[in-house]
Amino acid sequence: MVGNILLMLMGFLGGSTGYLLDYGYGARAFAMGSAYYGLSGDVISGAYNPASLGFLRENGFSATYAPLSFDETFTSLVFSKVVQGNLNYAVFLAGLNTPGFEGRDEFNRRTGTYWFVQYGGGVSIGRRLSDPVAVGLKLKFLYSRIREDIGAGFGADVSTYFIVNSYLRGGLGIKNIIPLSVSYLGEKERAPLELITGWDIRPTSFLHFSVDMSYSAFSGFNMAFGGEGRFLDVFRIRGGINSREITGGIGVAKDYRNYTLKIDYSYAMPRGISVFHDMHRISFTFNFGGYRVYAVSEPFVLSITEENAVAKIRLHIHLPYRVSQWKLVIKTNGGEFVRSFEGKNAPPLVLIWDARDSNGMIVPDGTYRYELHVIDEYGNEYTKSGNLVKVRLAL
Repeated sequence: MVGNILLMLMGFLGGSTGYLLDYGYGARAFAMGSAYYGLSGDVISGAYNPASLGFLRENGFSATYAPLSFDETFTSLVFSKVVQGNLNYAVFLAGLNTPGFEGRDEFNRRTGTYWFVQYGGGVSIGRRLSDPVAVGLKLKFLYSRIREDIGAGFGADVSTYFIVNSYLRGGLGIKNIIPLSVSYLGEKERAPLELITGWDIRPTSFLHFSVDMSYSAFSGFNMAFGGEGRFLDVFRIRGGINSREITGGIGVAKDYRNYTLKIDYSYAMPRGISVFHDMHRISFTFNFGGYRVYAVSEPFVLSITEENAVAKIRLHIHLPYRVSQWKLVIKTNGGEFVRSFEGKNAPPLVLIWDARDSNGMIVPDGTYRYELHVIDEYGNEYTKSGNLVKVRLAL
């Protein structure tokens, strides 16, 4: 009976030993159909493709919670760290907890109360070999317990990641190149070798699509598709599909100078007959430090009735390589172009704005935003947007 319960729970998680480790870190990935192997730069991307960490730019922490079927709960944590320009790491943990349930034998006699818990995690390391190519290694573990029976195992994945151009990037990998093996009740389960590739297509700066393809002797050939659109630099809308479910979700991101707070929500509807129920997932992500760019105005409130009133704009640029080009665009709160500053190599320490547009006309009252674009000597682009200054025409 215990074995049957275990098989049911493993089937719920996807049927493959170690599937908990791939089940999902972050509601963003889940909302995109878990087609995440080809993405880079996100806090959670190293939990999927370790090589993508070679292009990590920000430190970050992400926590995810999801209530599942049968009253289980799924939680995950990811911490990613920029160590230097081409070598970074991530630590990830995931857990599945079930309530106690009554066990019965083939004669329907009680055999006691059982609990099923499963925890997994590991460390991912990504190193950039050259500007467009990185390699990665993921070391992972899995721990499971049903009543007094305990199983644990270790394994490893390897991967590569490529940035072809500004429109296309992706990765290739081998999961379980060191097989993850766990024994339950005297029976040994072994995670299958799996080949996987994922690609991220970015036709515009505010829209991108992703696709994952994988093959293993256990599950055969599988595909997953996802997409994400950004609106007003704050809101994200996502959708995806894979062999198990149709997914969707939303996200909100708030920038403040050197910090970013994100809240993401996802929903999944099972395809066809499945032990899955409709599932909800929420995650909180905090980005800080690392390689970032942003702008600050002194003062923030600019009264142009004052004599010699100007905004002193300071560009904060922390990159692993030298600056090749930069551009600061000032816009209205509604997104209309007002004025721009740009140049090559490192920017001046302070930019002066006199509250006039590109035609020399004084701008009306209102809050003005900025978009900062910086390109380093290897062609990597760093962008940041946010509120810059509030203009007042009268005291």
